[in-house]
Amino acid sequence: LDSLGSRGWVFGLSGVKGILSRIGNPEKKLKVIHVAGTNGKGSTCTFISKILEAHGYKVGTYTSPHILSFRERIQVNGRKIKREEVAEYVKDIRSSLNGHDSFTYFDFTTAMAFKYFSDVGVDIAVVEVGLGGRLDSTNVVDPLVSVITRISYDHTDVLGDTLERIAYEKAGIIKRGRPVVSAVQVGEARDVIVRKALEMGSPVYFAGYKKGDMFTEGSLKNACYVGRKFKIKGITVPLSGFFQLENLAVSLAALEVMGFELLEDRVKKGVSSVKLPGRLEKVRRDGRLIIFDVSHNEDGVKTLIKNISFHAPFIVVLGVMRDKNWRAMLDLLKPFASEFVYIKLPISRGEDPESLAKYKKGKVFMDPELAASYVAEREGNILITGSFYTVSEMKRAFMKICSVG
Repeated sequence: LDSLGSRGWVFGLSGVKGILSRIGNPEKKLKVIHVAGTNGKGSTCTFISKILEAHGYKVGTYTSPHILSFRERIQVNGRKIKREEVAEYVKDIRSSLNGHDSFTYFDFTTAMAFKYFSDVGVDIAVVEVGLGGRLDSTNVVDPLVSVITRISYDHTDVLGDTLERIAYEKAGIIKRGRPVVSAVQVGEARDVIVRKALEMGSPVYFAGYKKGDMFTEGSLKNACYVGRKFKIKGITVPLSGFFQLENLAVSLAALEVMGFELLEDRVKKGVSSVKLPGRLEKVRRDGRLIIFDVSHNEDGVKTLIKNISFHAPFIVVLGVMRDKNWRAMLDLLKPFASEFVYIKLPISRGEDPESLAKYKKGKVFMDPELAASYVAEREGNILITGSFYTVSEMKRAFMKICSVG
């Protein structure tokens, strides 16, 4: 499975459709909630899944990328797919390809997730877009509702360098006659979503914090959701970051426009059970605060800083993708950093850490365990960010050297 990673990203649906047609088109047997956006997709998928689970549904959740194990990507009611099941599905799907070889890693894993969810009989599948939307491998589904989280600049080399172009790609998941729920967007992004929804004859709703057709208000410890038919008070969100209230609003609005009957006690139970590794994840060790956060673009870093600046300064451990605006990310982090530590990421898209050090002075480590050992011996709080891969590599390293993870 990992060997497919060398095929890189190829945008389009022919690869995944070729696999799916050879394994019985399992995606056609699934009821799906499809989630796109720039930031907040993973959180929104988790909120939706946990709320549905609390209402007694068998829920499949497909997200990417993973942090510590591939098995994190494919879960049913919070249980990761078993190692033996991964091996079995890879073997069986490979044997069904009949010469079809024009597909990517993500094509294959997406088809595998759909086949697994179909086989185990989930009631509903919550599916996160990998990149973009219109040409993403997941965009073979006909969802009950299309969900679009906050849109900002990311993957501009692929999706375009304007919010209008990026929104066009995200809005590509909107299907004819199916409702759309979006986070409250600004300017061109909102206009693009509205135009696409009108073109597809799809009702469109916007949800956010204190604004939108449906919204949340209050605090993380005592949130209130105000919907079109439901008002639910006293929700506790067990995550860091005020932005999670927007993700919660989008999640509940998506369920509401599906015609789903939200029960107050089940919503509270579901939301309170949410755990999200790598999203403002805080670990305390020997009086020090270690924050793991997967923010990987300028907008994500801005939000991160709003939520952690009072813990500054940090030793900032950073690894980034070369297709990101990492200079802007470093500029934003600089006022809150006592020093920078740069690591090499285990992926071809990873930026050379020496390039980062030339832009903002810092220590460079090609081995994340050496970076972890260095940081562990320093004083002060630690922030680990820049990408999912940064969090993954440094979590593994800290788990080895000092049982932090």
